[in-house]
Amino acid sequence: MKMLVLITQLGITMLVPIIGCTIGFAWLGKRMDIQWLAVVGFAIGAIAGMRSCFRIIKRMTADWPREGGYGNESLEKNE
Repeated sequence: MKMLVLITQLGITMLVPIIGCTIGFAWLGKRMDIQWLAVVGFAIGAIAGMRSCFRIIKRMTADWPREGGYGNESLEKNE
């Protein structure tokens, strides 16, 4: 269940900035008569969404146990 919530959160975190920036930049493009500005908004929204997803995944996996002997627990076992 926890993974389903994480996947849903990541999807919403990606979609909201993309849709918001695309709509905002399209509106701005209509007002300034620059039609391709929506593409720039999409790119900025995608970058912002990916950054937010990366931060969520990094925070979520920070407390997971590490495998392969990278953490302090491998030092304690060898002593």
